Amino acid sequence: IADVTADLFSHGTLLFGRGGDLGAGGIGPCFAAPADRAHMRLAVGLDQQIVDPVKERIARYTTQLETLRGNVESAQAKVAEFRQRTGLIDLRETSGTEGTRLQDLERRLTEASAKRQEMELRLRRVRQGDAAVISSPLVQSLKSQLQTKEAQASELGETLGPRHPDMVALNAERTQLRQQLDREMQVHVDSARAELDAASSVESELKRDLAEQRAKVLSTRKLQDEGSRLLQALGGAAAVPLIT
Repeated sequence: IADVTADLFSHGTLLFGRGGDLGAGGIGPCFAAPADRAHMRLAVGLDQQIVDPVKERIARYTTQLETLRGNVESAQAKVAEFRQRTGLIDLRETSGTEGTRLQDLERRLTEASAKRQEMELRLRRVRQGDAAVISSPLVQSLKSQLQTKEAQASELGETLGPRHPDMVALNAERTQLRQQLDREMQVHVDSARAELDAASSVESELKRDLAEQRAKVLSTRKLQDEGSRLLQALGGAAAVPLIT
């Protein structure tokens, strides 16, 4: 435009008014001949060639920005709806309270299984009359008395018959001691069995809780994976560059 204007000045085709301004009659009266008007049309054409691409680029950018804004708003709406539907706030959380509870249940189940095995062994040893696990002075006393009576019966049996009054009385004492010992042993067996039942119940309950928690954590992780994909889509929508 500057070059064309300078050319017009060099040909003396522009008429100036007072104070060096262009004529008040507008652009047309400023030209002295048709050739001058041709130069002006050329200048206007060049100006149009510059303005049109700029307008086109602005329009293209505006369209792209509107599209990007729509994509971002759509992605944001999906993330918000997902959070409201699932109750998950931190979609990138990998462990959290649910994972911690799962680990705690696994630890407690391991301990409960060990306790149940310990109670099974204890019950077997109690039934066998193992003094190491039956810390009962009464049981030990009854066993000692019975052993004494057994030794006496064996000794008297060498000289006395089974119907002899001394043998009959001794056998009655042996029977009484054995029955008393059996009753006392049954108390300890029942106690050991109750401890085993309690340990087994705790183990079974923890197994159920652990299975439920594993399913819950798995479901949560799947939801978090879905939420993470939504966040990635949101980040991708916000990071799309403009096409020049």
